[in-house]
Amino acid sequence: MASKVEPGSEPVAKQALAQKRNVRDLNTRLEMYVRAQNDKTRQVNQLKEYIARIELENRKKLEQQKLRYDDEAERLRKSIENLGYDTKVTHQELDQANIAKKEFEDRLISSESRNAALSSQVENLSIDLKRNQ
Repeated sequence: MASKVEPGSEPVAKQALAQKRNVRDLNTRLEMYVRAQNDKTRQVNQLKEYIARIELENRKKLEQQKLRYDDEAERLRKSIENLGYDTKVTHQELDQANIAKKEFEDRLISSESRNAALSSQVENLSIDLKRNQ
């Protein structure tokens, strides 16, 4: 009679065994949940690192592009400044050439007038000379 089962003890043992299984199932589910959360956290961290790398690369590219554009803008400003100076010098040279041209035209007109006057005088003197001979 040593193996006599007390009334009500068997259901308690089954209940304890069921609770133990439930606890194991819950522990297993909890471990799976924790692993899944850790995987998600790892994945989020990897994505954040990836985004940070891309942002850094893009910032560097943007800065390089800005430097290139600034250099190009400075080069164009210098070019415009040089062209402005060249234009000013060219206008001054053109003004001087027009003044010289006007002076030459005036001298030409004066020379032609003097030449015409001298030709007329030579002709008059030739006529006078013929008369006097």
